[in-house]
Amino acid sequence: MPDDIKRPGDVENFSGLNRLFKSKAVQYIINLIDDGTFRDFFGDWKWIFSFSRKYKWVIVFYTVLGIVSSSLSLLSSVISKYLVDIVTVDIAVNADATRLWILILAMVLSAVFSLVFSSLVSRYSTKLCSGQAFL
Repeated sequence: MPDDIKRPGDVENFSGLNRLFKSKAVQYIINLIDDGTFRDFFGDWKWIFSFSRKYKWVIVFYTVLGIVSSSLSLLSSVISKYLVDIVTVDIAVNADATRLWILILAMVLSAVFSLVFSSLVSRYSTKLCSGQAFL
C-alpha cells in the first residue's frame, strides 16, 4: 500500500491547524473530513430527512408525546419529594396538614392523568400501526 495515502487511523503526520496543536484526536477528525466520511454521514442524513418528509407531522406528534410523558414522570417525582418532605419534617414541626392534602390530591391527579395519557398514546399507536390514523 502506498505511503502517501492518508487513512483515518494515521496520525503521524499532522496537517492543517493541527500542526500547532499536534493532537492525535484532532488529526483523526481532520483525516475523517479529508477522506469523505463526514460527507457520507451528512449524505445519509439528507436521505433520511427526504424520506421522512411525508411523515413529518407524525414525527412531531410522537416527539411532543415523548416530551409530555417525560414531564409527567418528572412531575410525579417532584410531588413525591414534597410529600416525603412534608411527612418527615413539616408535620413534626408545623403540622401543615392542608399542604399535605393538596399534594396528595396533586399526586392522585397526576397518576390519573398519566394513565389516561398513556392509554390515549397506546390507542393512537395501534391506529397508526394499522394505518387508520388521521395524521
